[in-house]
Amino acid sequence: MHALILTAVLVYAGGPTQAKDPAARRAAERSLVEALQASGAEPLAGEELIERAQAAHRAGWVKEGELAFFAETERLGAEAQRALDRVELDEARATYAQVEQLLAGELRWPGAAARMSEAALERGVALFELKRTDEAQAAWQRAVALDPSAQLTEARVRPDVVRAFRAATAAKRTASVRVEVVPDGAEVQLGQGPLQPAPVERELPAGEVLVRAAAPGRLPAAALASTSASPIRLELAPDELAASLERLRERPDAAGLRALGESLGVEDVMVAAVGVDAGQPVIVARRWRPGGCASELVSLHASSIELAAKQAVDRLRALPERDCARPEATAVLQAQPIAHPRAPAPLGPSVAEHHRRLRWYQQPWLYAGLLAVTAGTVGLAVGLQPSRTDVHATLNGTAFSH
Repeated sequence: MHALILTAVLVYAGGPTQAKDPAARRAAERSLVEALQASGAEPLAGEELIERAQAAHRAGWVKEGELAFFAETERLGAEAQRALDRVELDEARATYAQVEQLLAGELRWPGAAARMSEAALERGVALFELKRTDEAQAAWQRAVALDPSAQLTEARVRPDVVRAFRAATAAKRTASVRVEVVPDGAEVQLGQGPLQPAPVERELPAGEVLVRAAAPGRLPAAALASTSASPIRLELAPDELAASLERLRERPDAAGLRALGESLGVEDVMVAAVGVDAGQPVIVARRWRPGGCASELVSLHASSIELAAKQAVDRLRALPERDCARPEATAVLQAQPIAHPRAPAPLGPSVAEHHRRLRWYQQPWLYAGLLAVTAGTVGLAVGLQPSRTDVHATLNGTAFSH
């Protein structure tokens, strides 16, 4: 037996020959929630379920694996700092360069630019101590381009290193920079400047500039680009995760179900479709795990949606997740009772139709009438029959003697 702990419930109504009745969908959803609660689960359901997942995505929620680079760069940064403390300058320089290389492709994430700036700053120190002054100046300029608040102080390094840093980062030359973004409608941020509609043209300190761009329905992008490479072009990829969550409003979607489960921290997603098959309410449902495995489909016909929901929950709680090889997300909508519902079974002929089919001499009213006439005739005959008469005569001879 598999206990459901925190479960998301998504219910769809459909079928080509039946109306997608929102009331029926809500009734099924309510019944499933009540059945899950009775089984000890904590169900989450309704339109707000998808909205909560979308809000988490907009706020920056991503799969844990996508941020694994942060842990790796932190490990490498600590290793580089130990090398610098041991005055193993070339090892420190090379390791900080690794950190920058890892972060260069992840600058769209909050915190990535600041961490890359710190690595460039420390790499510049190692280069300066190695007497590679020009490379040190370029590293420090990169650090400030990534994070204008980056500083070296005498509390961290020798005074001559501080002076070299300040000289390297003092703005001197400028360059005209143009940024173009695909698709249209994006906004661009140059360095720490304000967001502006693309395309953007500005005069900036020559060297490198951090460019960020964002647009509705697209993944944000960021890059550290040379001002000499103007025009700088960024292309924003479609936000497939946001699109998959939006698709959940109309139909189940494998990517959307995974994102929903992971972003809300649920252990199961119950996907169900409700309809009417052969004249009876029916629920087709299955359980999904955020990892992608799913249970078998269950299809329950019952006299009411409430009973079908309870039976579906009982059945699903007992089923393991057997299908882990790309289970079809829309299977509940493709199941026969939902996609091809049967018409109600025909009833027997009505009483009126039965009467119309009888011949005249077979009609029940004829025999009822004959019975009534016969009964009346018999009654009348009995009423008219004469009563019995008795005659008595007495002969008395003495009566003639007088």
